[in-house]
Amino acid sequence: MTADGGQNLDMGPVGAGPSVFIATPMYGGMAAGTYTMALAHTPAAFFKNGVGLYYSCVLNDSLVTRARNYLTYQFLQSPASHLMWIDADIGFDPVDIVRMVQADKDIVCGIYPKKEIHWQQVAQAARDGVPAERLRDHERAYVVNLIDDSPDRISDDGLVEIANAGTGFMLIKRGVFEALSDDVPSYADGSTPGIALKAFYAVSIDPDSANSLLSEDYHFCRLARDRGIKIYAAPWVRLNHMGTYIFGNPSGPPGP
Repeated sequence: MTADGGQNLDMGPVGAGPSVFIATPMYGGMAAGTYTMALAHTPAAFFKNGVGLYYSCVLNDSLVTRARNYLTYQFLQSPASHLMWIDADIGFDPVDIVRMVQADKDIVCGIYPKKEIHWQQVAQAARDGVPAERLRDHERAYVVNLIDDSPDRISDDGLVEIANAGTGFMLIKRGVFEALSDDVPSYADGSTPGIALKAFYAVSIDPDSANSLLSEDYHFCRLARDRGIKIYAAPWVRLNHMGTYIFGNPSGPPGP
């Protein structure tokens, strides 16, 4: 048990191969069943493929930037070669993580749907004559921004270079943080006395996109790309994103 209520699991490396530090911000200590079941299958999948495993989560920090920076600190204190962000509401296949490691890129993401239904897309698909059983393929949008649609963005192994993506399922090599370390400030955190944390994850304003507010994951992606580090999406990764839905009138409680 860590000082912030997190949990650590160290199953160590497997030989001289790569090792992955799975990190999960888990506010309220709550995780989706799809995440939990996938995590339970991860050690066997990793060991079968010669990948070591470390794990940590932060249970009760409502500030996700702080949770991510602390988990990054833990990763950098470990011998792991890769940091793997997996949010607690993401369902995944651990074999996809192995394939992401084998892709040997600095940053590789799995793309997951937003927790919303795009009814306009569904309606347009229906108008276009899409069969009823295929309409669900049109109800989602994804947490990703492409650079452009140039075929040059696609690598030989099918990965697609992107501008940014969510950190809900993102694999990052240790060397990325080492390259960015001098570019980010350090700060003192009351929950970790005597330890200076690097602000790799922060909310910022992007002057290149009409002063839009960048979330901590897009901020990190901008830091990396400004350093010339490319970010790739793995289209073959299949993820789900657990959420809630309001059935009935979404505007308020039922009338008398």
